[in-house]
Amino acid sequence: MLVNQPNGYKELGLYSAVIIFSTAIQMFNGAIGNVLLPIFLSKSEGKSPKKEFFNYFGSWIISIMIAIPLILFPEVTSLILGKKFSIEQIVPILGMSIITTLIITNRAGVSRDLIVKNKMWLSVFSMGQWAITNLIIFYFLKDLGAWGFAFSYMISYVINYLVFVPYFINKGISPRIIFYNKWNMILWLMIASLVAVNVYYFDVLFLRIIISVIILLIILFSIFKLYKVCLQKL
Repeated sequence: MLVNQPNGYKELGLYSAVIIFSTAIQMFNGAIGNVLLPIFLSKSEGKSPKKEFFNYFGSWIISIMIAIPLILFPEVTSLILGKKFSIEQIVPILGMSIITTLIITNRAGVSRDLIVKNKMWLSVFSMGQWAITNLIIFYFLKDLGAWGFAFSYMISYVINYLVFVPYFINKGISPRIIFYNKWNMILWLMIASLVAVNVYYFDVLFLRIIISVIILLIILFSIFKLYKVCLQKL
C-alpha cells in the first residue's frame, strides 16, 4: 500500500532509514531477553522482588535511557542519515517509532510470562489484533506516506498494550502491579510529552530545553518510585 502511493518508494526509504534507530533498541532488548528467559525458565533459580522488577521493567527502563538522547537530539539522527531526508521529515517518524519500541520493550516481561506458563497461543491473538488494526488504520492513512505508516504502527501497539496486557493480568499470567500503578502511567505520560515537545517545539530551542529538563526529572523520579512500589508488591 505504501509503495503504490506517489513517491511511495521514497516514503518507504524514509521510514526504513529512521526505523534503524528503533531497531537497534529492540535488538538490545532482545539480547537482554535471551539472558533473562533461561533464568526464569529454570526451576533452580530463586526469584526475588529485585529480579522480578528487572524482568518486567529492566529492558524498558534501559530502552528509555537509550531513547532519550535520540528524542532530545534528533539532529544527530539527521546527521547520520545524511541530506537525503530533511530533519522535519525525520523527527515525527522517529518519535512515533520510539514510542512503538518502548511499548514492545515494556511488554517484554509479559511475553516471557507467556512462554514460561505455556500460553504462547494467546500471543497469536495478540499479534493478530495488532496486524489487523495496523492494516486497517494504514489503509485510511496511506496518503500520508511514511508518517501514516509510523502512526498506524504506533496506534496499533498502543491499542494492543491497553487491551491485551490487562487481559493477561486478569488471566493471572502476569502481576497487576506491572500495569495498574500510577508510576507506570506517569512514565508513559512523560515519555509521550517528551516526544511531543521535541516534535512540536522543534524550532524553539530554548523552550524545548526547559520543558525537556523538567520532564526528564519527573521521569527519573517516577522510575525510582516505580522501583520502590514494585519491591513491595512483586
